[in-house]
Amino acid sequence: MDVTEVSSREFNRDASRLKKQADKGPVVITDRGVRSHVLLTYRDYEALKGSRAKSLLQAVAQRGPADDIAFDPPRVSIDSRGVDLG
Repeated sequence: MDVTEVSSREFNRDASRLKKQADKGPVVITDRGVRSHVLLTYRDYEALKGSRAKSLLQAVAQRGPADDIAFDPPRVSIDSRGVDLG
């Protein structure tokens, strides 16, 4: 994957060429020498966005290196008590 770095001035001058360059890899745009933005294809953006868990349930359901750890917590019983509201 090719990474291209350009100044914001160059980006403004030649956005069409840089959009085509983004097909080959990210285009890093600098502002006064400091990296400030990244131009990606929408397909690459979706791939990055899709790599994160979308919900807590999905995060918990993901399989990982800790899958072989036995975890069997004891059941907890909670006794109910009467409440005097008067």
